[in-house]
Amino acid sequence: FIDVGNIGPDYQPGHAHSDTFNFELRLNTLPFIVDTGISTYEKNKTRQNERGTVSHNTVIINNIEQSDVWGGFRVGRRAKILNIIENKSQITANHNGYKNLGISHERTFKWNDEKIEIKDSLNKSSKAKAFFHFHSSINKPRIENETLFFGDLGVKISFSNHSNIEIQTYKLSHGFNSKKSAFKIIVDFNKTLLTKIHL
Repeated sequence: FIDVGNIGPDYQPGHAHSDTFNFELRLNTLPFIVDTGISTYEKNKTRQNERGTVSHNTVIINNIEQSDVWGGFRVGRRAKILNIIENKSQITANHNGYKNLGISHERTFKWNDEKIEIKDSLNKSSKAKAFFHFHSSINKPRIENETLFFGDLGVKISFSNHSNIEIQTYKLSHGFNSKKSAFKIIVDFNKTLLTKIHL
């Protein structure tokens, strides 16, 4: 699953998240990189965080939301897809969620049977962070030579052009008012980031 669509519907976007270019990945039937979900519809900090950019597998720039989500079910400024190119093994799109900063974010997904490549490109240098959230069944990865290894899964993830990799825990929503602890990766970069998921 790859989200390269606009926030909608325009007339009632109350369930929308600030999640442009979010994606999920299953290994056969096993959930691996996942959407963090929603655990509440109350107008509180938890719902605000769960709708925010940092709770999705995408990029935040200068710690500013891609789209303004607030008040539980409100949406203000919205990231819009400017163009999209797609074929059977690649998708490239960019959005204007940071046009107020003069920044355009382009993300390309390329895949084959052996790996998935994700390239994030910004038109100028910025303080950017890419997030990758893992299912609660996935054990903490091992980092060696800037590469993350996922034990018995036989999967590894490598990064290029980054400045830092950090592993943290987060709460994955398993249903209404139900959460489980899981791991996420935060990758700092400046202008471009190449992520390779070796299957």
